[in-house]
Amino acid sequence: MSERGTAVIRPERRRSQPMIRIIAEVALGALLALALIAPVSVVVAVIALVTLVLVVLAISAELSSITFDATTAITGMLLLLFLIPAPEAVGYLGGTGTPAMIACVCLGLTWLGASLRYIPALRSRCTPLRAAGLMLGAVGVASWVIASTRRITSEEVRASDRGLLVLFAMLGLMLFTAELMRSRERLYLTIDRLILGATALAIIGIIQFNIHLDVVRLIHIPGLRVVNTGFIEVGTRSKFARVAGTTLHPIEFGYVLAVVFPLALHRAFYPPAERSRLARWAPAALMAVAILMSLSRTAGIGIAVAGLILVPSWPKVRRRRTYVIVPLFLAATRIVIPGLVGTMFALFTSVGQDTSVSARTARYSVADAFIRNAPILGRGIKTLVPPLVFDNQYLETLIETGILGLLALIGIFLTGIALTRFIRHASTDPRTRDLAQTLCACIAIPLLTYATWDAMSFPVGLIVTYLTIGMAGALWRLEGGPTPWNDVGEPRAVKADAEPPAGAPPLTLVTPSTASA
Repeated sequence: MSERGTAVIRPERRRSQPMIRIIAEVALGALLALALIAPVSVVVAVIALVTLVLVVLAISAELSSITFDATTAITGMLLLLFLIPAPEAVGYLGGTGTPAMIACVCLGLTWLGASLRYIPALRSRCTPLRAAGLMLGAVGVASWVIASTRRITSEEVRASDRGLLVLFAMLGLMLFTAELMRSRERLYLTIDRLILGATALAIIGIIQFNIHLDVVRLIHIPGLRVVNTGFIEVGTRSKFARVAGTTLHPIEFGYVLAVVFPLALHRAFYPPAERSRLARWAPAALMAVAILMSLSRTAGIGIAVAGLILVPSWPKVRRRRTYVIVPLFLAATRIVIPGLVGTMFALFTSVGQDTSVSARTARYSVADAFIRNAPILGRGIKTLVPPLVFDNQYLETLIETGILGLLALIGIFLTGIALTRFIRHASTDPRTRDLAQTLCACIAIPLLTYATWDAMSFPVGLIVTYLTIGMAGALWRLEGGPTPWNDVGEPRAVKADAEPPAGAPPLTLVTPSTASA
């Protein structure tokens, strides 16, 4: 309700949502492109699936008047991400053809369609995150072109094409989340669903750890086939099973949970009013246990980074409780699962004797020749194919896309962190300030851990990373940055004789007298 005497301009609600029209157009374009490269049977199956989805959406919109927006679309992507095993993909697309990755491509096309056609405000404003994303995208395209100018194998050509597709999908997901999120409430709902998906992932990992059975092998989706078969077995480290959940590898499993864990803590500290104490803390507790079971240095470094950023920003009472709860949690874990905590700590204390670390560093000598041959734009995006893998994403980015690509990648992380710091200092709401600090920790984790694994080769971790950066951009926009939805979607106080923005939907004037009618 607005103050007395102030008119509020609100858009007239439409039964047909622009987002559904955009997705329908994107689906039609994707089907036309697929028809040129895929077998007829695949095209028929995809047409039937897309038609079924669109029919369900249309019926749901008519029967329940649901709002199909960015949160709804991201929720569908998260279902595909966490419930379908990452090794399963569309065969001719390889590892980049996972259903979640294809969904991210569609989200990117949806953002592009919204920018060019349906939301004029998106065309006229360039946010910091969009500028950083476009810079990374431009370097990626330039590196892809550079790769075609040298002698290159057919395997490298396919890998480079897929790498460019993945880059578009990630930037599209990031900008879709940052610029099409309608409100803080919808952002929090998106965070809750990300936490729910990560909790399901943690539960699957805990089951794998305790019964030494890869339950993922029991899940098979018709139309998909298993790729990266070397990653799907439950491995061992010391005497413990090393689990991966529905991800490709235990490192990715631990990394994903480490990135989402700060968000789970935030929602435990600032929950919805109707949520019980068990529902508040169960996700964070399950993730903490599963992170230990991953037996991953990357996950351990991620949790340490998050703690260094979050704990000093907390109120004194919360910090004191943390200093008590963390040792008790570790002690309880040592009692329930003897040796697990010691094995996790030994990963760091005995790093000099670990053969996996020495094997990685031994390959670094090969990188120098690649960097010297193409220092500016690299040898070509994703043209490092096995066995040329260095388990260091920054080093691989430097080789593949050069110095410009490395700076652009780091710039994405630093831009997201800068936005969260701006929100933290500008806001006076404790919940918003804590969320900003939490997202800062989530983005700082990949910033520091990308030096410990080749993150761009793992779709689940990659998607979660760019989704959290997009959430930071959405929070910045909703807290005072340029927001197109202020022009075409959300109620805002204006003068009664103000003209509606160009391209906005029909507006209805609501005054205090008519609002109470």
